[in-house]
Amino acid sequence: MMSRTPRALLQFKQSFVIDMSASEYEGAYPKISSWKSTGEQNISCCSWDGVEGDEKTGHVIGLDLSSSCLYGSFSSNNTLFGLVHLQSLNLTDNDFNYSQIPTNIRNFSRLRYLNLSHAYFSGRVPSQVSQLTKLSSLDLSSTYEMGLDQKSKREKD
Repeated sequence: MMSRTPRALLQFKQSFVIDMSASEYEGAYPKISSWKSTGEQNISCCSWDGVEGDEKTGHVIGLDLSSSCLYGSFSSNNTLFGLVHLQSLNLTDNDFNYSQIPTNIRNFSRLRYLNLSHAYFSGRVPSQVSQLTKLSSLDLSSTYEMGLDQKSKREKD
């Protein structure tokens, strides 16, 4: 049986369609298309394109899926939210079909860097973003009609 982390990443991969028009960058390519299960029990996904792993623990600590031609809705039950050791997440320049940023973003309590710019998110930024106390860089630029959740706004004042 494959460990949970590679399985979560492979399920994440299956939740989106690769669409070259989903990324505006000329050098865009679908990083997740190279992610494959070898059927091995102790598969390491840390060498997969766009995946950064901690050498000591083997946990996935970074995902750079910028300009990866991802298209589809980003649901709150996405398996990505099980990667609780993430410190860096870059989803810029994809098309998440005007999805809202899920409240499960709070699962990333170790997150230091979050880039959701140019990724076709819409709606309100959930107040749970304010629970990411280690976050030092947040980029939501060029998102579609994003607003700050009132609870987040009050907590910032």
